[in-house]
Amino acid sequence: MIWRTFYTKTNRGKKFLREHCSESTAACLQMPEDQAGKLEATENTISAMAAAAAEQQQFYLLLGNLLSPDNVVRKQAEETYENIPGQSKITFLLQAIRNTTAAEEARQMAAVLLRRLLSSAFDEVYPALPSDVQTAIKSELLMIIQMETQSSMRKKVCDIAAELARNLIDEDGNNQWPEGLKFLFDSVSSQNVGLREAALHIFWNFPGIFGNQQQHYLDVIKRMLVQCMQDQEHPSIRTLSARATAAFILANEHNVALFKHFADLLPGFLQAVNDSCYQNDDSVLKSLVEIADTVPKYLRPHLEATLQLSLKLCGDTSLNNMQRQLALEVIVTLSETAAAMLRKHTNIVAQTIPQMLAMMVDLEEDEDWANADELEDDDFDSNAVAGESALDRMACGLGGKLVLPMIKEHIMQMLQNPDWKYRHAGLMALSAIGEGCHQQMEGILNEIVNFVLLFLQDPHPRVRYAACNAVGQMATDFAPGFQKKFHEKVIAALLQTMEDQGNQRVQAHAAAALINFTEDCPKSLLIPYLDNLVKHLHSIMVLKLQE
Repeated sequence: MIWRTFYTKTNRGKKFLREHCSESTAACLQMPEDQAGKLEATENTISAMAAAAAEQQQFYLLLGNLLSPDNVVRKQAEETYENIPGQSKITFLLQAIRNTTAAEEARQMAAVLLRRLLSSAFDEVYPALPSDVQTAIKSELLMIIQMETQSSMRKKVCDIAAELARNLIDEDGNNQWPEGLKFLFDSVSSQNVGLREAALHIFWNFPGIFGNQQQHYLDVIKRMLVQCMQDQEHPSIRTLSARATAAFILANEHNVALFKHFADLLPGFLQAVNDSCYQNDDSVLKSLVEIADTVPKYLRPHLEATLQLSLKLCGDTSLNNMQRQLALEVIVTLSETAAAMLRKHTNIVAQTIPQMLAMMVDLEEDEDWANADELEDDDFDSNAVAGESALDRMACGLGGKLVLPMIKEHIMQMLQNPDWKYRHAGLMALSAIGEGCHQQMEGILNEIVNFVLLFLQDPHPRVRYAACNAVGQMATDFAPGFQKKFHEKVIAALLQTMEDQGNQRVQAHAAAALINFTEDCPKSLLIPYLDNLVKHLHSIMVLKLQE
């Protein structure tokens, strides 16, 4: 191989040999200066080959140590690896990747390291290589992709190829690796599913691979993606083509004309979102969230279908929580990035609000909740927390004029439900919408406050906790008017709640709500309550110290 010849010619990696090989092995790297006799040259060539093989074997040991669970061994290996010259690293890593007899973990580690090297130190390492070595590396990567039988390993090599391609687009947008593009076109039309996956994976990883020729190839790119998205026999191809489509759209986020040109891919993309979710794969759904966040205009021609799909997935309890939350995230993100578009679909918003509230009811009974450590106990990935956050963001995104009339009746029904989970969710929902519905809620604040304070006496501690939360949040969202209007009843109610010795989480949250209240309370209003506040705090602290 050319790149191996380059290695022996330039005597790279001598420092590595000196540290890890015997002196005799290191000496073998010294190429002969006297080329007079063929026999001597042959002997030296054999010696150099043997030295290279020994050195490569030492590198395999180094890769193994980089994966060691022993921190000392791993740190020493990392230091040794860092001291190897960059060009030598390429030689060692590429040889490890192509060696199918090596341990799979070592090969995968080599692939990861080579991608990182090209990503972080391309300009220091690659341009200094002779052109024939650069050509050999490119050819070798494409050959490995074609020969590799392990799917996970092939993907990692595709990542390397994509990273190399990214760095081989010059300042003028010229692709300096035309063989890579030819490989892409040939592979995507191949009968070999692995090669088609490889082409799509490279394009997904680096959708800018066509450089300044992208416009020229635009119809070809579109046909390629449509063809793959219509592959009914191979779900993996449909999934990868959908992800590649999303990556291409995101990479061209300012190209409105391209959005229109690729708009007819959206139905197939949405179908791939749906199908992949039911195959326990949320990667395409995550791509949809990214599109909603960055290029919501691309979804405009099929916004109704996008929203209906998201709503369906969110409400499907057969899917896992993360998938349902991601589906909700699509709608909530659009309420932030494309509020005007979403306001035209009030039917979807009206159906989404009950879904968020249903998620907030998804709470588990926990006998130890009342006295558990709040910081450790809260599950921030739970449906309840996701629903509450989504409601907060949607209220802020779409505004109270639209949201409050839709949610008010739902909350009132929940607060009257005999099941504590519904009362808890209703109060948390009130907390969540305060900021977004500020203007609309101000006019009925007296009614809301009187109603919420009743729940500080609720028989269930978690409902009392939620009531404290609502009071504390309103004290922040509606300050200082809230303090001026309701100081007497709110302070008295919170002080009483702080005496709940059997439920320290409720006590703590009542104290937190009181802090929120006092932070924005005019001093003149607070002074008359200071003696009573200090007495309550003192008595509580004495009891806690006695415990």
